[in-house]
Amino acid sequence: MLKALTLSIACLLFSSPLLADTIWLDVRSHGEFAGESLPGSINIPHTQVATDISATIKDKEAKINVYCRSGGRSGMALGVLQKMGYSNVTNVGGISDARKLQAQ
Repeated sequence: MLKALTLSIACLLFSSPLLADTIWLDVRSHGEFAGESLPGSINIPHTQVATDISATIKDKEAKINVYCRSGGRSGMALGVLQKMGYSNVTNVGGISDARKLQAQ
């Protein structure tokens, strides 16, 4: 798990400037993330967002796009993030929606 998170953060830091402006947060399980994920995305399962997000994303004004498999879990994560004071968060839906948006 730590290796996947470290790799994701490294990819995010060294990706293109366009992608670095947006944080892609995958709130699916670690198993789902290991099977398929977007380049540069960070994986925090939706059940762990409240406890783990502040150690990973300290800037509460950072642009964060949240996705999961179909949009349900990312919607729950969006609510948690907003209650925690993250102000620039978007639920982009499922991974296929996120992939299309990231390609733009």
